[in-house]
Amino acid sequence: GYSLTMGGTLMGILSFGGVLGLIAATLLTARLGNTRVVFVVPGVISGFAGLAVLLVSIPVGLYLVVFAIGFACWVYVPALMTLPMKLYPDDPRRVSLIFSTLMTTGGFASFVAPPAVGYVADYTGTLVPGLAICATLGWGLAIAGWWLPQSKAEEKGVEV
Repeated sequence: GYSLTMGGTLMGILSFGGVLGLIAATLLTARLGNTRVVFVVPGVISGFAGLAVLLVSIPVGLYLVVFAIGFACWVYVPALMTLPMKLYPDDPRRVSLIFSTLMTTGGFASFVAPPAVGYVADYTGTLVPGLAICATLGWGLAIAGWWLPQSKAEEKGVEV
C-alpha cells in the first residue's frame, strides 16, 4: 500500500492532469474538425495508463502514469457533452435523453466500481484483478469513439 502522503500526492497529480486535460480540450475542440480523435486517443491512453499504474513501481513513473490518467479521463468530456447536440441538432428531446443517459450511466459506474473491485479483491486476495478490469474498460472510450457516427455538419464538411 501507499502512505497517506503518497496517496494525497497522487490524487493531486491526477486532478492536475484533469485540469490540464480540460484546458487542452478547449483548445483541441476548437481546432479539430473530427470529433473522433478526441475520443479514440484518450481512450487508448487511459487503458494503457490504467494498466501501467498496476505495474510501475518507481515514484516518477507512477506520477507520470497517474498524470496521463487524469489528462485522458477529462480531455474528452467537453466533446462528449456537446456531441448529442452535434448529432441531433433538430431534436432537443433526444439530446436531453442522451445527456441524462450519459449522466446516469457515469454515476452508476462510479457507484458500482469500488464495491465491485472490493468484491473481486475479497475473492482473489488482491486488488490487481479488479483494478485491471476497470483499467481495460478505459479502452471502451476508444472503441466508442471509433464507431462514432459523423455529425450532420461533419458530413457536409462544415467546421463545427
